[in-house]
Amino acid sequence: MRNLRPRVLIADVVGLGKTLEIGLTLAELIRRGRGERILVVTPQSILEQFQHELWTRFSIPLVRLDSLGIQRIQREIPAGRNPFTHYKRVIISVDTLKNIGQYRHHLERIRWDAVVIDESHNLINPGSQRRALAEILAPRTDALLLASATPHNGDKRSFADLISLLDPAAIADRDHYDPARDLGHLYIRRTKISPEVRDEMGTEWPDRGPTVSLHCAATEAEERIFAELAEHWLPAAPTSTEFGTADHDRTSVATEQLFAYQLLKTFLSSHVALGRRSTSASPPSVNGSARLRRRGCGPTLPSPRSRRPWPGCGRSSPAWATAPPR
Repeated sequence: MRNLRPRVLIADVVGLGKTLEIGLTLAELIRRGRGERILVVTPQSILEQFQHELWTRFSIPLVRLDSLGIQRIQREIPAGRNPFTHYKRVIISVDTLKNIGQYRHHLERIRWDAVVIDESHNLINPGSQRRALAEILAPRTDALLLASATPHNGDKRSFADLISLLDPAAIADRDHYDPARDLGHLYIRRTKISPEVRDEMGTEWPDRGPTVSLHCAATEAEERIFAELAEHWLPAAPTSTEFGTADHDRTSVATEQLFAYQLLKTFLSSHVALGRRSTSASPPSVNGSARLRRRGCGPTLPSPRSRRPWPGCGRSSPAWATAPPR
């Protein structure tokens, strides 16, 4: 808050009150006369909760808008007016802003005193529509607050891309930098073992033992099934950053795209879980099932008629593949 343009990543772990920190910051900006126009962008699932917290704890009223609400405003205001100037403080789902192309030129012609983007780890994917939205909002606001409990995915360049939204000149070399030394003024990261948290919580949170990582190689059959899922079942990732666009170069062999992701999630749990899932519901693509059966050992996706459980894939399954299905 000592900066004229407070721009910070709040990266505290889950349960330490990131929403409260955002509320305190916004309340202080309003008290200083620098928080007249506020935009809060959150996932749809927590939009109402976020709005409720800021109102009940900090008396900050936010108007909740969706695509229908924006259309209603456009009908009420004169033609050519920017609908985002109608209310001074709004909260909108990130999916509403990123998917509808007609909003882009409005967002490029408006400035905010403060922009809040929750779950900001979703902004690190280059070329994604969420990233494109963030790149439009970031230079058009004085205060920028990003919030995420998991901002670092292990890739230094990805974290540097996220920090560049706050300060494009903060990192000279995205492959070689020290987060604590070079970026300490741009992010706040507290965990349950941080001294200030320990002093407040005492012994309410027990210490955790050391984490041990075990590398288990996949079998040849599992590699074939994974390749089949990635190449033919999962739809291609969108490559366009334009709002309202999508890449349809590769389609899934499944009639339900969500089913393909459910298969991948279950397979990453264990092939046993994948076999049990296949016997609990009819697969949406019989032809796709045959494709997977040819890649694995034994029937991979049973046809609706056979309904047979799958045998284990590979003679020696890795440890993660034999874990109980979740």
